[in-house]
Amino acid sequence: MNLYGSHPFYLDVRSASPDGRVTAGTTHGVLLLNSNGMDVVYGGDRITYKVIGGVFDLYFFAGSSPELVLEQYTELIGRPAPRPYWSFGKSHYTLVLKLKF
Repeated sequence: MNLYGSHPFYLDVRSASPDGRVTAGTTHGVLLLNSNGMDVVYGGDRITYKVIGGVFDLYFFAGSSPELVLEQYTELIGRPAPRPYWSFGKSHYTLVLKLKF
């Protein structure tokens, strides 16, 4: 896994179509993983990926809501580790200790 490169990901949430074929909130996401240099150009109605070379790992995620798509995305790339309690600062850490015991 390339931890230090860019991981361009976009999320698209659709509006309901007039003919009823697409329901409101239908969502998809696209992720391009590549360790080489790249440019991602958004042109309003399209996205262009310009990559120098390498292996193209292009992932498509589909779901009925943004939450479901992001769940699939974080399952693939990994979820962030929880922050230690002490990093929240003294007042928050004291509150956590009071609630914990």
